[in-house]
Parts: sequence; C-alpha cells; structure tokens
Amino acid sequence: MPLFSRLVDFQFTSDEQFMLRIGSEQRTGSLYYMGIDPQAPDHNCAPNIGLARLFRNWIEQLLRPDLPNPIFLPFDFTDETTQWIACEVSDNIIHLVFGWAHIEGWAISPSDFSQYVTSLPDFTPDDPTLIQSFYLPRFVNELRHQITCLTDSSEEGINT
Repeated sequence: MPLFSRLVDFQFTSDEQFMLRIGSEQRTGSLYYMGIDPQAPDHNCAPNIGLARLFRNWIEQLLRPDLPNPIFLPFDFTDETTQWIACEVSDNIIHLVFGWAHIEGWAISPSDFSQYVTSLPDFTPDDPTLIQSFYLPRFVNELRHQITCLTDSSEEGINT
C-alpha cells in the first residue's frame, strides 16, 4: 500500500454504476440520475458532469461559514431511495456516517439538493454504523481532485 493513499476515490465500474470510497468504506451507486439535472441549464448531461456538480455542491456546503451540524450529502440517486452521508464538522474535523433515506432520486438534483442539506427526513445510518473522521481541508482537497478527474475527458475517456 502506498504511503499516501487517496482519502476519497471514485471509479466508474460499468456504463450504469460507480464506486465511491471514502476512507475505509465503499459504496456503489447508479449513474442514471447523475445525467438528469433539472436545476442545471443543460438538463441532460453526461453522468461525469452531474457527478462533478454533485461534488462541487458538497464542497460548497462543507465550506459554508454558517455550517450547521449535521448536514447531509447525497451520493446515490435511485427510483425509490437515495444514499447519503451525514456529516458533522468540529474544529476542522469532519465526522462521516453513510446511510440512506426514502427520498426518490428523481426528486432531487445533483447540482441542488439544498432542501435536504440540514434536514433529511428518515435518514437511516447503515448497519453497522461506522463513524469516520478526517481533516476537513484534506477531505475538500480530495473532492477537488475527484472533480478534476471527472471533468478530464482524456483520463476516463468520457464525453464531457
């Protein structure tokens, strides 16, 4: 294992799915709704563009000067549920827990999920619940790296 490994890693696993790893936890998700972004000018976009917008929105939320605790960040949108990460920040340390909610994926947008950031009805942590803690500036830098990879069409061979 390399001395410095990525804290956040994202990979396309097929034409329809992706893998997101944060720290020691890994989840898969569907790409379908990432390309449907009703809040963006280009309503239908390539999934990598939708994912880049999602991660930008995560950064925007995490760097809010009035950051409430907890906040909820979505990462997988499906027909009947969505997967989320509950986050609490204290003294530049972010504490994360993966979970899900009964919010339908078609009901929210990768570029604007603000209505659920501070209040997510029926958020259910994954079982077993694992709380991971990271230095917030490093976590944000890792997200920026993933955005660069997602929007670099030459790296993944994806149309942007």
